Amino acid sequence: MTMWSKTNLTPGEVVGLGLAVLLSGSAGNVDAIAYLQFDHVFVANMSGNTVLFGIEIVLQQAPAAMSHLITILAFLAGIVVVRFCKNLVGQREGILGPAPVSSLCFLVASGLWTLIGVLTPSLASLLIPVLAFSMGAQNATFRHVGKIPVNTAFITGDLEKLGETIANLVVLQRPDSHEERLKVWAVAGIWIAYGIGAALGALSSEQLGRRALLFPAAVVLLCAIIAFVVWNQEKRAIS
Repeated sequence: MTMWSKTNLTPGEVVGLGLAVLLSGSAGNVDAIAYLQFDHVFVANMSGNTVLFGIEIVLQQAPAAMSHLITILAFLAGIVVVRFCKNLVGQREGILGPAPVSSLCFLVASGLWTLIGVLTPSLASLLIPVLAFSMGAQNATFRHVGKIPVNTAFITGDLEKLGETIANLVVLQRPDSHEERLKVWAVAGIWIAYGIGAALGALSSEQLGRRALLFPAAVVLLCAIIAFVVWNQEKRAIS
């Protein structure tokens, strides 16, 4: 009997977990490319942007500080808009969380706008807030896979969950150890994917410049389509 069957994960939930890992790799990829191509601005790592914003305020570097502040606000806006739409549509449980349809629309829109922005030089200045909005929307959309809490852009939270789960397994010896082991694999996989995505982003950025963003944008679009198809199939199976 496999780990997946022991933890009672449906095939749809396994797909959802795979999507979370893929999206995390995409987020790391985007973050690295944006940092290298847009004057050291993160689009997913808001802790880093906050630190840089504080430093720039003290050093009186107003343009750089404003750039980081706008990015933070765009990331926050992505989360707020997705949560608002989820509450507006209503709660309907699925493998990717409650009522993901409206949230996925924002991912599709952000992915498409990223493609347009990269291919249209005159729109390049808008890429950073659009990417930050997309990362916020992505993180607010994919919050759970079954009973497993995940973050695909907020990696610090994943590391916190990983540490808590390891403590539960090693120190507390919790009886639901199969679920805890699954959390270890899921959260560790997301963190590793983020790091690998960042490394690939650095490599592609050197070769392609801003056009390297076309690859993670395509991944986001593909994941949004797959997520919607799988969620819709599970919805039909339940009804």
